[in-house]
Amino acid sequence: MLHQRPDAESANYRILIQGNICRNNARHGIHVGANMRQVHLSNNLCVDNGVNLSIYGDNCTSTGDVAIGTTDRLFTEDVYRPNVLVVGRSVSLVNLTALGTRFVGVQLSGQNISLNGGIVGEMNKEPVPESGNPALRPSAGEWGRGSGEFYIKGDSRIGIAVVPDVWRNVEVQPLNVRIVGVRVHDCRVAIKVGETASRISMEGCDLDDNEIAG
Repeated sequence: MLHQRPDAESANYRILIQGNICRNNARHGIHVGANMRQVHLSNNLCVDNGVNLSIYGDNCTSTGDVAIGTTDRLFTEDVYRPNVLVVGRSVSLVNLTALGTRFVGVQLSGQNISLNGGIVGEMNKEPVPESGNPALRPSAGEWGRGSGEFYIKGDSRIGIAVVPDVWRNVEVQPLNVRIVGVRVHDCRVAIKVGETASRISMEGCDLDDNEIAG
């Protein structure tokens, strides 16, 4: 974790994180905090972490990183955290692989974000109790329970979500987001764009193998 620092002058910058395996952490696999600048991730493997990859820093890149599965432990009462989360500015992700998430594969909430190539999908199916009624979301603090116990009502199993994120009690709105040449498969909703997102463009994406394209 490159932790956020209140003073931008003391924050880390110009760092390369390459070829690491991050596995079975309750919170993050790799987390680039706010005020970090020019952090470059390459060919890292993040497996079964609370959030496999999160980028809050600016002018960062991710090339060939792989995020597989999440523990479903890092959540609030209303929102489970995604497999991959981008809230920073001027972030480029190339050939990202994000597989095996129960809720959101990739969430893009920052500004000037580019997601180019790669694959998102293979979501687990929703468990339904024998009664046929959806099970309720666990309340905050119920850590460590098996993910198969929960069913989430409404829009879930989203491949790519371009939606706001709340950071330090401030809502960050997606702006200038480009999604190019990404394959999204086996999701309920391939791509969801929030109503407040601005200047969102998509080109050459393969969205056929989903219940809803977007």
